[in-house]
Amino acid sequence: MLDAGERMRDLVGSVSDLVDLEAAGHVTLASEDLTDVVRQCLDRVRQTLERPDVTVELHAPPESLDADIDGALLCRALTALLANAVQHSPPDATVRIDVVGTPAVVSVQVSDHGPGIAAAERARLVRPFERGSSDLTGPRARAGLPLAHAVALAHHGTLALRDNEPHGLVAVLMLPRRRPMSRG
Repeated sequence: MLDAGERMRDLVGSVSDLVDLEAAGHVTLASEDLTDVVRQCLDRVRQTLERPDVTVELHAPPESLDADIDGALLCRALTALLANAVQHSPPDATVRIDVVGTPAVVSVQVSDHGPGIAAAERARLVRPFERGSSDLTGPRARAGLPLAHAVALAHHGTLALRDNEPHGLVAVLMLPRRRPMSRG
């Protein structure tokens, strides 16, 4: 389990990343295999999960999904989404990660079976320091969705939030597979 100091360090790191992204919008793109990045991130996240009763499953194609991404920054966003999903999952639940790609787009989808987020609150909760109407949001939730949203935008992508059926939330980071062409 993480102690209070580690939680604070994690929160400060997420807020710092968010401020840096919003100030500069800067990412360091390199061609990387998205599936490998997600696997490495998941290995690190599994070591810090505070809920041994929640299982995290990765579903990804066997072939490489090379994309122009900032792997370290993407891992921070995925860590934030996974922390939220695990935190809000009921006992003995499964959080599912799906990695998919087309010739133009790659995406990472995190699905949980928690209480979800009301559709009316989703746009607001991707803004920094916003809180949900329920008591279910903790320090990570306050920084997690805005960080994931900022990482998606910095990659010229999107973060979509939708209902998981029959209940829960699906967060989808969708990114262009190749860096956008500069206009000059």
